[in-house]
Amino acid sequence: MEPDTIGRMACRAVPLVGLTYTVIDLETTGLKPQGNGITEICCLRVEGGLETGRFTTLVNPGRPIPPFIQTMTGITDAMVRDAPTFGEIAPSLLEFLGESVLVAHNAPFDLSFLNYGLYCLGRRNLHNQVVDTLRLARRLLPDLPRGSLDAVTLHLGISVADRHRASGDAEATAAVLLRLLAVCGDRGVESDAQLMALMAAGRTKREPRATTRKGDRAARVAVLAERARSLPDAPGVYIMHSTSGRVLYVGKAISLRRRLASYFTDRVPGKTKRLLGQVESIEHLQLGSELEALLEESRLIKLHQPPFNVLLRSYQDFPFIKLEESGAYPRLVVTREIHYDGARYFGPFRSVRETEQALDILSRCFRLYDDRCPPRSRGESCPYVQMNRCMGPCLGPAHRLRHRQAVDEVCHLLETRPEELEAELTRLRDAASDRLDFETAILYRDGMESLSNALARRRLLAPAVEGLNVLAVCPSVHPGWAELFVFGHGRLAERLRLFVGEDGADRGSVEKLLEMVSSRWVGGENGVDPRIDAEKLDQVNIISRWLEDQGDSASIITLEAGWISDRFSDVVDRVIEAARLATKI
Repeated sequence: MEPDTIGRMACRAVPLVGLTYTVIDLETTGLKPQGNGITEICCLRVEGGLETGRFTTLVNPGRPIPPFIQTMTGITDAMVRDAPTFGEIAPSLLEFLGESVLVAHNAPFDLSFLNYGLYCLGRRNLHNQVVDTLRLARRLLPDLPRGSLDAVTLHLGISVADRHRASGDAEATAAVLLRLLAVCGDRGVESDAQLMALMAAGRTKREPRATTRKGDRAARVAVLAERARSLPDAPGVYIMHSTSGRVLYVGKAISLRRRLASYFTDRVPGKTKRLLGQVESIEHLQLGSELEALLEESRLIKLHQPPFNVLLRSYQDFPFIKLEESGAYPRLVVTREIHYDGARYFGPFRSVRETEQALDILSRCFRLYDDRCPPRSRGESCPYVQMNRCMGPCLGPAHRLRHRQAVDEVCHLLETRPEELEAELTRLRDAASDRLDFETAILYRDGMESLSNALARRRLLAPAVEGLNVLAVCPSVHPGWAELFVFGHGRLAERLRLFVGEDGADRGSVEKLLEMVSSRWVGGENGVDPRIDAEKLDQVNIISRWLEDQGDSASIITLEAGWISDRFSDVVDRVIEAARLATKI
C-alpha cells in the first residue's frame, strides 16, 4: 500500500527569495481529468529569479486527441503515439517536483490532471505548497480586465512565444510569477506567509497596514485559509495545533481540501470561530479511503484528548450476547469483552439496556434457564418452572436435553435464520395485543427492533469477530474504479484499487490483486493477537457501521478457510461481478 502523506499548514515565515518554485503547464485532450488525458508536460524550476532546471515531454494520453485540440495545440496523434505514458514518466516527474512550491496559471486545472493520474497509478496526491498566478494577479493588479494568461501577459508587457504548447505557456507563467513577486516586494510582502495572506485577501491598492492583536489573528486565519486550497482532494484526517503545539481538534474528511476550506467561511458557528482563534497550524494526514480516515480519527482523538472534540474521546463499551458453557447449564449472558475462547458471540448491541432487553425476550420466547432462580426453590417448586418461564434443566436429563436443544435453536436462529426469529416475535407480539396485554406486546415490539439491529450488525461482524476474512467491494469516488477492502479480526488488513473498463475488470488484474492479498496476509492469523481488546473492538464497530452505511453499494465476500487453494477462481469471479456492479451504481 502507498505510504501515507503527512503535511502541515503552518503560519511560518520563509523568505520568498529563498523558495524553490516549479512552474507547471500541461496540454490535455479535454477539460476534465476523468475521461481525458495529458498530451504534454513542461516544468520549469526557478530559484533566485533564474531558471535552474527543466522537465518537458510529450505524453501518450491513451486515447485519441480531438481534432479541435490538435488544431489549437498542434499536438497530433502521430506525435504522441510513441511518447511515454504518464505512468512511465511519473517517477521522474515527482523527483523533479520534490518539495518545491508549485506554480501554475489556474493551478486547480493542472493539479487535477496530475493528481488524477497519480491516483490511477495508486500513488498519493501532490501535497506541495501552491501559488496560482491567476489568483495572485487578481490580488495585485486591480485594473486587470480578465484573468487569462493572455490578458495577464499583455497587461504586464510580457511577450509570449509558442502559445498553447506546454513549454511556451510555462515560460510565460514563469515570467508572470517573477513580475508579480517583484510587485509583492514593493508592497512589503517578503515571506510565504505574507504571500498566502495576500492571496487570501481581496483586491486592494493599499499596502498592508500594521495589525493589532486582533488583526494578527485574522491574518493567521487568512494564511491557513489560503493554504487549505492547496490540500489534496482526497480522504484523510487533520489535526489542529495551538501555538504551544497542543492538539486542539482532530477531524476526518472525505476531501481534505473541501473540509478545511469549509472552516474559513462566514457561516461557521461560534465554537468553530473560537477554535480557529487558537489554531497556529494544521497538520494533515492523507489516507486512501474514508474508512481509514474514520479509524485514524478515532485513534488520534483517544490518544490526544483534544478539548474541542466531544465524541470518540473514550472507547465505547459495546455489549454482546455470549453463549456461556462453563456453568451447570448452557446460558446466554451479557459481556463487554470478546475472547477467542471457543464461545459464540452475538452483537454488538448499542447499549447494555438494549442487550438485556433482547436477552430477556429470547429467554421468554424459548423458556431458557434463568440463573436468578434461588437454589432452594429449584425443581418442581421453582417459580420460573411453574410460570412456564423456564424448561427446568435442573429437573433431570430429559429436561436438560430439551434445554440444550432450545439454546442451540436460539443460536441457530441468530446465525442463519433471523427472519424466523423475527416472525416468532411478531406472532407473540400480536398474541399479547389480542389478549389486551399491551405491556408485553410493547416488550416484544421493542425486543424485535433491538434484535433486528443486532442481527444486521451480526451479519457484518461475524467474519471479523470469528477471525474469518472478508473482502468488501465498494464504488470509488473516481469513475471507472472500484475500491477493495480486506478485513480480518476486526481490522483493515488491505486496501486495493481495481480499474473497471467498459468490458469489466481484467481477470488477470484481479488474480494479481488476490494473489498479493494471499501472499501478504494468508488467513489473517500469523502474529495476530486472538483477543479483541477495547481498541480493536472500537475498530470492529467503526468497520461495522461503515459497511452498514454502504448498504447495497457494497458487496461482502467471505474468504473462508482454504479459499486460496480450493475456491480461488470462484472468488475471482465474484470480485469481477461485484466490481462491475459497483461501477454501475
